[in-house]
Amino acid sequence: MNISPIQQNNTSFGKLNAPRKLKLTSGTINRKELLKYPSIKECADKFDVVVKKLRREKSDSPNPLLEWTLNSIIPVVGTLVTIVTYKMQEVLGLSSAICTVIFSTLNAKMFKSYNYDVYSVYGQKKYNDGNEIKTDEHIVTSLNGGYSVQDIPNLAKELEYKHNDRFLKLITDKYPADGNFDVKTILQILQSKEIKNDYQNGEAFNLPIDVKGESTLLQKFFDLRRTEENRIEYDKIASIIKSTPNVNFHQKDSAGISILENVLNYENPDALEVIKDVEFEYSKYLDDIYGFMMNEDFKSKARGLNIKFNRPEKALFENKSMQAFKRAVTQFDSPFCNSVKLASDIWFRAKEHLGNEELKEINLILHKYLPEHLRFER
Repeated sequence: MNISPIQQNNTSFGKLNAPRKLKLTSGTINRKELLKYPSIKECADKFDVVVKKLRREKSDSPNPLLEWTLNSIIPVVGTLVTIVTYKMQEVLGLSSAICTVIFSTLNAKMFKSYNYDVYSVYGQKKYNDGNEIKTDEHIVTSLNGGYSVQDIPNLAKELEYKHNDRFLKLITDKYPADGNFDVKTILQILQSKEIKNDYQNGEAFNLPIDVKGESTLLQKFFDLRRTEENRIEYDKIASIIKSTPNVNFHQKDSAGISILENVLNYENPDALEVIKDVEFEYSKYLDDIYGFMMNEDFKSKARGLNIKFNRPEKALFENKSMQAFKRAVTQFDSPFCNSVKLASDIWFRAKEHLGNEELKEINLILHKYLPEHLRFER
């Protein structure tokens, strides 16, 4: 994102990232101060924020700051005058004189004419094909080096909606009317110029491709199997997926089935190869799926998946609950768990921090998961 200082003959300037201050024809827009507004900062982080000078205006309205000051002083002075009236007549006279000076000075300044600059601020994203999306414009006013920003809605959210809607329209122009996403269709979409240029960083696989938001290109891909006829296209897509950052592999379809569950249910070895290095959270349902697998070679490969388990040692060392630890250890029974390594790690840590009696109980709980040389005799 770049910003250029505003010129006398150029009343618009670009994005809010550099330089630190933008000198205007009157007043100063300070980048750091503007970015304190959450809506502006979030949009500047994700998209572009554009500030454009609209006009200079003159106002005879009361100065808001002085008007507030006067309204604050009146009750105080009135109270003071009332009190001294009963105490000292001469003090009252002095107070009245002071009040007269204060009121005349404030009144003159309050209704003094002043000029201020009016700017618009909006979010924007330009695409490589020349198209762009933008939010509604909102007003910023600048006076004597300061400025005020009206309440601005979530600019980033508005742009994200339009950005995602554009993606959906691009997809609907490319896939068959029957909605059949085969590997050739998916590859065609991924290789199209608009998708490659404007929907990187995982978006092409994470954004919904139907109006109801029930499916994505990633889900469509994992519904397919590699065959002799489609192997070239399939392998290209698989390579794109593995090399694309921020792909969300934890998506679920409209039935609540995750991508991992889908791959395991259908015992799809080629799909398993695509996700083998992705970290997934453990759930008991994965063990149930494993129990129904028929292909022993696939089961062996599935056991090597990167499944993240809850660490039982938290219950032991932080919560100091032996019962909670005992319950947590049951996940070591999962075929996806490297129970020997996890149990050994816990045991060696326990030996450093716990006493003999506690160690005996822990060794009993971990007994079947520990290597034989670490087991106590029962």
